[in-house]
This record gives sequence, structure tokens and C-alpha cells, in this order.
Amino acid sequence: MSFLKKIIDKPVYSLIIAALVGGVSYFVYRKIKKAVTVYRPVVKVNPVGLPASWSADPLAVRLRENMKGSEFFSWNKNKLKDRVDSWNELSSLATDDMVKAVYNRFNDLTKSDNSGTLTQWISDENIYSIVLFAGLTSDVQNRAKDKALTRLTMIGLP
Repeated sequence: MSFLKKIIDKPVYSLIIAALVGGVSYFVYRKIKKAVTVYRPVVKVNPVGLPASWSADPLAVRLRENMKGSEFFSWNKNKLKDRVDSWNELSSLATDDMVKAVYNRFNDLTKSDNSGTLTQWISDENIYSIVLFAGLTSDVQNRAKDKALTRLTMIGLP
């Protein structure tokens, strides 16, 4: 017991022990995080299927912004309308390669969240019928969600 008391009484030893515990904790945290990282497939996109001046970034960013966070207590009708509009835009893209490009870009944007693919994000979105004031009944929202999921699954995007 006297050995432990000597260590605790010396601030230098306490700092060394704290640094060692912190280092080991960080090492274990990184190993665990690496072990449970969500698999994000990168889908091959044929550049011929993409229009020359088109970019996946604006739609991928809008999808992420409109789907992050909880909407249950949000009365932001513009965000809800934008979410439905972005799902409709995704489902009506001209080519499958455009959808794949948005899928890949969205997954790149959410990589640090460790939260799944675009298909999983859309699938996990909850539709609340409480949002009736914006003309976005649960039927309208579910239709847009189903169209987007159907387009993603028809291409085979997990």
C-alpha cells in the first residue's frame, strides 16, 4: 500500500499513469471503431451514362441535409418538402449511372457518421402523419420514399 501512496503523492507519476491509461483507452477505442465500421460499397459508375455538365454533389448534399436529425419535433415544413423533393429527384434521374453517382457521393459524405448507405438512410426514415400543414401527408411522403427505394433496389444498391 505504501508503494501506491508514493505514486499518488508524486504528480509526475500520476501524469504518466494518466497518459498511459489515456493512450491505451484511445488505442482500444480505435480498434473497436475499426471493427464495427459500416461496410460501404463503392458502385462502379460508367462515365458514358453521366451528362457532361451534371454533378452528383448537389443532390447528395441535399439528401444528407434533409435526412439528418429527427423530424418528429421539427415543424420545418421547408425541410420536409425538400426531403420529399430530393427523393423524387433521385427516383427520376435519367440514368442508373446518375443514381449510382449520387449513391457513392452520399456514402462519401456520411462516411464519418458510420451510419449506413443511402438506401439504409432512406429506409430508416420515419414518416409522421402529424405534418399535415405543408400538404405533405404521410401518403405523399411514403410514395416519394417508396419510389426512391424502388429505384435504388432495382439497380441493386444495398
